[in-house]
Amino acid sequence: MRKSKIQAIVVAGVLIRKGKALILQRSDKEKILPGIWELPSGKKEFGENIEGSLIREFKEETGIDIKVSNPISVFDYKVEERNCIRETTQINFLVEPKNIKFSVRLAPEHQSYTWIAKEEIDNYKLTSSTKKVLLKAFDMFSL
Repeated sequence: MRKSKIQAIVVAGVLIRKGKALILQRSDKEKILPGIWELPSGKKEFGENIEGSLIREFKEETGIDIKVSNPISVFDYKVEERNCIRETTQINFLVEPKNIKFSVRLAPEHQSYTWIAKEEIDNYKLTSSTKKVLLKAFDMFSL
């Protein structure tokens, strides 16, 4: 059987508060990368611009209204499923909350969240690409 091929653009945001970055843990029920820690992120929908996609996805996944700040990096990854191969380009940005006071409200695809410092990155199950994004974001944020 021939597998369908899908290309997607994903946008992700790094929110740093008091020297710590927000990461989310994927639900153990997710088909792809269950239980892994990731950045608030999601797919760009047809007709959306990148910044609008990130603002929408960040709000959906965390309940936080954000402003998009600086681009951090771009990376590609491929996920092979039974019926398809998905090739994704992820564009990562530093983001800021629109309001000083906010609380995190998770969407169903995530089971937990935490705030981590740069030196805690290796304590969490993150992809190597996400670790690189976080390290670069911490370096940019401290400038």
